[in-house]
Amino acid sequence: MPKKLRKNLGTPERIIRILLGITLCILSAVKIIGPWGYIGVLITISGLLSYCLIYKWLGISTCVNNCEIDFDDEHT
Repeated sequence: MPKKLRKNLGTPERIIRILLGITLCILSAVKIIGPWGYIGVLITISGLLSYCLIYKWLGISTCVNNCEIDFDDEHT
């Protein structure tokens, strides 16, 4: 039986999250901002996965179309 994941981030928001997350990590690594900047890792991961757990809890979705991904368990 295929498993389904429902994306809740649209493409523009994904791009912004990825760029913002990477920027925060770099700024934190070069000590321009404090270690809290490493929260950028979580922001980047959510952008790469097109999924935000907080959005799911709040019932928010910025995904316009093609928001469902099928994962087929029968890969042999």
